[in-house]
Amino acid sequence: MGASDKGWKRPAENAEREPGYGFRTALSWLALAWERLWPRFWTAAAVAFLFAGIVLLDVLPLLPGWLHVAVLAAFGLGFCLALVHGFRRLRLPGAWAARRRLERTSGLAHRPLTTTRDRLAVGSGDAFSEALWRRHRERARAALEHLRVGPPRPRIARRDPFALRGLAVILLALGLTAGWNDPADRFARAFLPDFEGGVAAPVTVEAWVTPPGYTGRQPRMITQAHDGKPIVVPMHSKLLLQFRGGKGRPAMTLGRQRLALQPLDRAGWQGEMQLEESGDLVVRQRARNAVQWKISVTPDLPPTVAWAEDPEVTRRQNIRLDYKAGDDHGVIKVRVYIARAGETDVMAIEAPVAGGKKVAGRLYKDLTPHRWAGLDVSMLFETEDDLGQRGRSKFRDMTLPERIFRHPVARAIIAQRKILTLEPEKLDQVVMVLGHIADQRSEFNNDPVVYLALRAAQSRLILGSRHDGRDDTAIAQSRAAAIRSVQAILWETALRIDKGETVASERELARIHEKLMELLSRRDIRDEELKRLLDELRRSMKEYMDALRREAERNPGQFSQQFPVNPDRRLTEQDVKRMLESMRDMLRDGDKDALRRMLSQLREMMQNLRSGQQNRQHADPNNPARLMLRDLNNLIRRQQQLMDESFRRGQEGRNGGEREADRDAARRQGELRRQLGDLMRRLGEMTGKVPENFGKAEGEMRRAERDLGRGRPGRAVGPQGRALRELSRGMSQAMRRLGRQFGFGPGRGQRYRGDRNRRYGPDRDPLGRRMDGMGSYDQNDVKVPTEAERKRASEILRELRKRSGESGRPKLERDYIERLLKRF
Repeated sequence: MGASDKGWKRPAENAEREPGYGFRTALSWLALAWERLWPRFWTAAAVAFLFAGIVLLDVLPLLPGWLHVAVLAAFGLGFCLALVHGFRRLRLPGAWAARRRLERTSGLAHRPLTTTRDRLAVGSGDAFSEALWRRHRERARAALEHLRVGPPRPRIARRDPFALRGLAVILLALGLTAGWNDPADRFARAFLPDFEGGVAAPVTVEAWVTPPGYTGRQPRMITQAHDGKPIVVPMHSKLLLQFRGGKGRPAMTLGRQRLALQPLDRAGWQGEMQLEESGDLVVRQRARNAVQWKISVTPDLPPTVAWAEDPEVTRRQNIRLDYKAGDDHGVIKVRVYIARAGETDVMAIEAPVAGGKKVAGRLYKDLTPHRWAGLDVSMLFETEDDLGQRGRSKFRDMTLPERIFRHPVARAIIAQRKILTLEPEKLDQVVMVLGHIADQRSEFNNDPVVYLALRAAQSRLILGSRHDGRDDTAIAQSRAAAIRSVQAILWETALRIDKGETVASERELARIHEKLMELLSRRDIRDEELKRLLDELRRSMKEYMDALRREAERNPGQFSQQFPVNPDRRLTEQDVKRMLESMRDMLRDGDKDALRRMLSQLREMMQNLRSGQQNRQHADPNNPARLMLRDLNNLIRRQQQLMDESFRRGQEGRNGGEREADRDAARRQGELRRQLGDLMRRLGEMTGKVPENFGKAEGEMRRAERDLGRGRPGRAVGPQGRALRELSRGMSQAMRRLGRQFGFGPGRGQRYRGDRNRRYGPDRDPLGRRMDGMGSYDQNDVKVPTEAERKRASEILRELRKRSGESGRPKLERDYIERLLKRF
């Protein structure tokens, strides 16, 4: 291939005087090049057009694998041969040929374009010859004004007399009409021959979206029959997809994620992908879209926490901190941070969390042993979700409570302890005062433990403040460490002087409880350490209860006045034993969340154990108001039993011997109705007003008595249930009125706790279960699946999904598994 470019470009000074040389000559060259190229390459173009038309019509995927490859090879070979033939002895036209074609197309004689480039050969010095040459060139330039390029004439008809090239163009047009929407996929399938053979099975696609465990959501099943709406899933959900049918390995893509499915069996494929971004989830097989679902991934928002109430101090000088927290998938941790102005130390305390999207909790903490007791501090709550995102509340200020010591020596020791916190520069003065207190042994009953503790505190402060050649920074650090250790010694000493035997047990219980809560808040917790601490908790609880019993036996009057027990919050050794056994079961099952909740309940029970009585009438068993409430409670319990019996008899059906049972049930219902009337009369005499709910309950009892007397126990269940509901509401109102009048029980704005054996009341749901936050502690009325049980259920569900995709299993078994998956 070559071309002659000689004379193609002219000198710049002559370009303007030779019209038609530039642009029209270039067009003439292009036309001449087309006339030479098209006859040589029309065969290759026809092969390409024919192949493109067949590909766009999607014909090749329908052929067997061997024939598919043969057709591809034939087209490829034909195209290559046509190209080789076209390039063989190909020479592109030169500039002279382009000018010559321009002269011929324009019908110009005597080659004027060549004349404009010629020079006078002889007679250059002769005036006549030069004038004649100029005249000749003027005529040539005048002729160039009529130059015409003309269309190219490749004369292809001589080479293709049957116009086969037109057939290729028509086939290409048909292909573009059929495959204009997915040309790339059709070209991809054209180069993927199928060697499997046989008829492809129908494609079925099933997917299960499993949200993260912390969301609490159930897995969701998606099939090809999905309605096309966006599938909303939480972030970090896992998609398990099973693909059956078709030919070739499928792959699924979502945004920048792409995953080739792995073989499950002969005709099945399976893959799992974590959903991190929204987009179109496309499952493709052999360049075809089997399914396309819109996935909308919702981000995990950070949690929020706020103060539910201002910080308060309980009667036992504990701080009570109430919070409310929320998260779109559940709060797992809540902490409170306490700091004091002018100090770098920060106190972090784990708060109990019941779990859930919106939680409200309460934290009790005894900070009287802390060196900040009696001082102003600032505090805030911080919450955390499963992804580690955190939210914080606003700051609240309060003065930490401090213990009021009765013994004068204990008060003097605590005063020196407080000086070490507020004015550590007065360390020498504190050392002297402690020595003076230690010398007065008779003031603390010559207790050798107290004496040795005071002397040890003196020595520790003196050693911590010595110079010993150290720099000021080292001395300051040593002095601060000495003060911290001495403050702990002084607190224990003052407690020993002031309180007596139970202080050590209480302190040990608090330490174990805090250690357990701290361990349960960590993810790398070991069961052996938890088991050891639970054993320590059981022993400490036994020692504490024994110490309380001995103290009560030694001085029952003083003990009952100092630590009165609220009858509605009574805690027995059996309650403690049952709760500890429940904790053991939770640890064995691996349910850390339930164990954390149980520890919080135990802590609240210990608070309730020593809560003071509100009034002596409250503990008086002969008090008329207490007798009234007891009778109401018994009435509700008996009505519940009668309703259960009516429901059971209504389900069992009728027979000849039921008439006597109906009369007996109607008689007992009438007795309950009359007893309610008597209670209404007594309540009216005591408070001057009877709740309307009792009147409604009496009417429902009358209807139930009539149905029972007619032998229709099933129809009596409805009125009996409504009577129970009205009785519970009326009892709540009566409790508040009696409390306001007689000065005990819940007053206005407080909740009724009642008898823990009741199944109906304001602290119960419609099924008789105790609602969260009511009562002194959870009675385990409802069986909640443990973490181990939920994990086992998840494994079973995954195995069912796997087996549903195995075609080798019997059809009966696969149908049964499919029904299970649709159900759950």
